[in-house]
Amino acid sequence: MDIDPGGDIVVFVPVANPDDATVVDATEAPLSDLPYFQRALSRASDEYEEGMEADFDADEHRSSRAALVRDGISPSEVDALVEALERDRAYRALEWYVAYENTTYPVSVRDIAP
Repeated sequence: MDIDPGGDIVVFVPVANPDDATVVDATEAPLSDLPYFQRALSRASDEYEEGMEADFDADEHRSSRAALVRDGISPSEVDALVEALERDRAYRALEWYVAYENTTYPVSVRDIAP
């Protein structure tokens, strides 16, 4: 039996980080302990080519066209990722910047509500 995903991880083409952005290091625990998150970042790193960001306007950097990776994750994986990032679950879409292999990617975790 297939289980519906609880949400998804979306890794976007890198853009200039806002001055007030907090950048999370993906190589440090607890994020490094989440294999599904590491796989998404690894695939994004493989897909990304330097200079791709020039193809997007500032308002497009979080569009589906700018997504390098979109992976469905289970409700427990959503919860574990939110907990690892120490973010308030009250928000429907969690977004932050993650450093991985010398590149900082905008990443979103979207919770699919029942």
